[in-house]
Amino acid sequence: MSSKNIKSCDQSNCPVRTSGTCLESLEPEECPHFYWSDDDSTDNELSEEDLKILKAQLLELNNFILPTGDVLTLDEAIRVTHNFKPIIIMILGDGDSGKTTLSSTLHELFQRGPFADFWFAGSITPIAFEKRCHFSRVSSGRETPATEKTKSGDFNLLHLAVKHKDELSKPAIHILLSDISGELFKLARNSSDYIRSLTVLKSANRILITLDGKKLSNGKTKNAVITNAKTFVKKALEEGLFDKNTIIDFIITKWDELLISKYSSLEIDVVEPLSKLLEGKVKEISFEKVAARPNKPTTGIELGYGMDSLLNTWLKANDINNYDYEVLLNGSIYGELINARQFIKVLTYGIQNY
Repeated sequence: MSSKNIKSCDQSNCPVRTSGTCLESLEPEECPHFYWSDDDSTDNELSEEDLKILKAQLLELNNFILPTGDVLTLDEAIRVTHNFKPIIIMILGDGDSGKTTLSSTLHELFQRGPFADFWFAGSITPIAFEKRCHFSRVSSGRETPATEKTKSGDFNLLHLAVKHKDELSKPAIHILLSDISGELFKLARNSSDYIRSLTVLKSANRILITLDGKKLSNGKTKNAVITNAKTFVKKALEEGLFDKNTIIDFIITKWDELLISKYSSLEIDVVEPLSKLLEGKVKEISFEKVAARPNKPTTGIELGYGMDSLLNTWLKANDINNYDYEVLLNGSIYGELINARQFIKVLTYGIQNY
């Protein structure tokens, strides 16, 4: 058409094109949706190129899997490591040495409010955290607090996002915490083939090895705790899992139990031999005293004793500007899906992250 003489409307269900009657029962030219067109085709008809883009968008959205809220497998954790640059903390140790209590108490502390100068900013694994915290709550029916033990033989991860109180406008810092049973630690100590397969440890920012303070305070169990830790460290060094880039934090858990027992030979029994074993072979080692869920009536120690220092140690060297949205856009159709992605991220991580 050389002139605009086709009655048209920007409301798709208006019959003005076919019958000349306005959907709003107005004179067409009085309707705010009316306009003259020089194209007698359907206004909303998509071009072939538009259809291709739309199909690609729908396919991408159909293939997008929202997190279940439970633990992440190593494959599922790629969703975090691909989109962000997380701090990866591997927590290893004997069964019942406080590994799960460390991560679950950290989650619990953030549910109470800001902790160690940081604010909670979301989690992909809230259900997993809540399962582990359940036995510490009144609703569990237990008389004394406890933590659900890691039962699976798999190598799983928990996710936590935080923001520094003075930098709330900046992107969240993402932390991945391993959720590994004590049985795997035992297997790694006793099997060279198995410990050799744990190459995932080399991707960790920090390795935490828990030493059960309650057992250290008991003469009958103390030597087993120390020997197990030394055996694992020796094998990890032999197999190249620990090297000059490795940072190891030995966590003396259940510190309140040590205080009750008046155990006084920690330096001689634990710090000196482990320090000597690792001297010059790793980047950094430290020894942290923690009572994640102490017996307060007996010791007066508060929930999460020592964990503020631990968290600050993990985050002190982190580049907080760690989120690169371009990672999602390069080489894919994600650029066509920004709005949908942002919506999904708000659902997944919480609105305060963005």
